[in-house]
Amino acid sequence: LANGELATNNIPTRKGDHCPHYVPMLEAAEEAGINTSPIKEFTQQSHFHRYSIRDTCKKEGFAESLCDYLTYSDQCTKTYEDASATIALRELTLANNFSIIVQHLPADNKYSPYRNFLTSHIELDTNDHGPLMSKLLESVEDVDRAMNTMIQFYTLRKKVYDDCLKEKSLF
Repeated sequence: LANGELATNNIPTRKGDHCPHYVPMLEAAEEAGINTSPIKEFTQQSHFHRYSIRDTCKKEGFAESLCDYLTYSDQCTKTYEDASATIALRELTLANNFSIIVQHLPADNKYSPYRNFLTSHIELDTNDHGPLMSKLLESVEDVDRAMNTMIQFYTLRKKVYDDCLKEKSLF
């Protein structure tokens, strides 16, 4: 949910229009019966774009793990080098990560929207984003730094997932 992701309308919704990355995830969560109103309110607040993400997260009472992850994610978009490396490495690893999730989703139909979202994301990353991201990664000068950035990114993301698995409230 970095500012760039909030402003980019490149993911198709079930209606066929295009929207930011997080909208199909919210749609799938809603169809699975998850209350998404706090995150919707957060993304729609006009002050979100004027103040720091950390301050906004803390003001809204988000869990520390989520504040850390969103803040770091936003920091990764501040320079071309960081943004390119973060986006390229994330896109190159998502298809594999999402495939693992799909394999372990319960067969229950309530997970169908989420499964469909992940499957379409896997196809998009494998067929379209992957080759483009490989080319983008070739433009990154300090690949070791980029890898360390991604390790930190995923370490913080894992803490959010761990909190979810503990059924800890994130917001």
